[in-house]
Amino acid sequence: TVFDDPWTEENFDAVESSSANIDAFNKATFTATFIKEINDTGFNYYAIYPYSAVYFNDNINSVRITLPREQNSTEKSFDGSADLLVSKPVTSQTQAPSLKMQFKRLVSVCKLNIKGLQAGMTISKVAFKAENKALSGSVYVDCETGDVSSAGFCNNTNNNVVINYATPIDAAKPVFFTCHPVEFAEGDSFTLTLTTSGGEYTKKVTLPAGRKLTLSQGDLSTFTVDFSGIA
Repeated sequence: TVFDDPWTEENFDAVESSSANIDAFNKATFTATFIKEINDTGFNYYAIYPYSAVYFNDNINSVRITLPREQNSTEKSFDGSADLLVSKPVTSQTQAPSLKMQFKRLVSVCKLNIKGLQAGMTISKVAFKAENKALSGSVYVDCETGDVSSAGFCNNTNNNVVINYATPIDAAKPVFFTCHPVEFAEGDSFTLTLTTSGGEYTKKVTLPAGRKLTLSQGDLSTFTVDFSGIA
């Protein structure tokens, strides 16, 4: 789901297990376990999705989260484990049994349309690469604000994202993936490499004068690359 509002409300139950479920209306319900603090007053709750992305260092203002370079998309969706969400803090005077939390998406959701491939061709892998751009890897997030912290990107960012398909998709279908928000200005370049049923094809795209491509945080960013004459 691509959220229209930067903060989107979900239910969070602090009960006896840790799990997440998505219902038919794309609403998520999370459950988690907390140590009961009988004598304390004043509780601050934060959440980051997915758990696998988080390396917590006891500093709520600078939590390291990682966007995977290797992503497993499907014909209809990007990889859920590559969808980085951070909640708006919730404060309660008592230890609440359930909460309603709002989440902000930190990544850009990309919809890549590919033109110029032969009819009937399928795609099993796409590599999206841009020199000097942080497309995947780790950033530090301030959970108080829901934004990338002043520490910014870690040293282990990647200039590429690789999208894999367990079941190859028809080349006429769009490719969905996520990446860190980034802008390509006039003269900037990126490279696409497609692994298809007809072979491997690579195209370098350089933005012409007066053009830019913005892959915006929290938004669905759509762009098209034409492989005519290559494939």
